[in-house]
Amino acid sequence: MKLSPRLALAAQQAGECGRIADIGTDHALLSAFLLLNASARSALLCDVVEGPLTRAAETVKKYHLEDKTELRLSDGFENVASDAFDTALICGMGGLNIIEILAKSDWFGREKKRLILQPQTDACHLRAFLLDSGCDLISERAVIDAKRAYSVLSVVTEESGRSLPDWRQYIEFNPEWAKRHEIILGKLGSAEEAEQVYFSSLYKLFKNRVEGAKLEKNKPMVRAYLHICELITEATGAEI
Repeated sequence: MKLSPRLALAAQQAGECGRIADIGTDHALLSAFLLLNASARSALLCDVVEGPLTRAAETVKKYHLEDKTELRLSDGFENVASDAFDTALICGMGGLNIIEILAKSDWFGREKKRLILQPQTDACHLRAFLLDSGCDLISERAVIDAKRAYSVLSVVTEESGRSLPDWRQYIEFNPEWAKRHEIILGKLGSAEEAEQVYFSSLYKLFKNRVEGAKLEKNKPMVRAYLHICELITEATGAEI
């Protein structure tokens, strides 16, 4: 089985992952790959609507994985018990959606789990939520897929049972985040081409937001976005 570059990186980040909960599974290609390569023992394939589960079922049948998989209709982890998985895969959806899914689960912040996360958008918001929730960002790498750069995070969750921050505050950008380089840059370096492309797109995004904040005469946001551009410039060693 050949995966797209984005999913191949997620598989690499997953490594040995035991029992999987694949949230938003769609075609279930990532889980199937991990099962076929003996990186995982079992996979719970979950989606919020029937269509993706039908596509997942086709993949399961094609690769004869019926005895290692279970398909389940579930809104995030709503119908997934915490003792049913060791590692959760949440790939190919927006960072804000991932935040909401994690915040609504009853195990997050209380039990130790591995997460492989691939946000399509709003990675800064997701990193902020994870770090403020006590998670460890073990590694993060970038990859170019269809001329666009994505990052994939490997995360270990907190298990202290402490109270979690209100996830809704992470929907909007917080100017204080500009002071925390780990939220903006994550664990990404700047040596690889994919990381350079990722940082370049991030720089352009926040440069555009500078102009928008100027039009709104929002000086704190102008300063925040300019500082983020400076952080990215420092990380790459050159003006983008």
